Amino acid sequence: MAFAGFLLQIGLTIGAIAFSHGQLNQRVRSVEEEQRSQKNLATSVTRLETEMEGVIREIKGLRADLKQARAEWRNELRERTPTGPRRSPYDFAGARDWIIEDEQ
Repeated sequence: MAFAGFLLQIGLTIGAIAFSHGQLNQRVRSVEEEQRSQKNLATSVTRLETEMEGVIREIKGLRADLKQARAEWRNELRERTPTGPRRSPYDFAGARDWIIEDEQ
């Protein structure tokens, strides 16, 4: 009888170990899955940061180009704008003579 009790105790111990081992395996798998998802998230964040850095460099380049274009445009306007009063392209010597002749 004692031997049967001993075998029963060993069987229960082995069963408990197997059960807890199964639970432990399940927990380890869930932790591994969480780590994979966190690793994927970290990789995605790193890629996004890299892309953002590239976009920031492009924006800085575009700002510099815009500043240069504005400066060139302002210089062109200064060169084109006459210093005196603006005259109409139709204002020239004898422009009104033909109108006066037609009215008479």
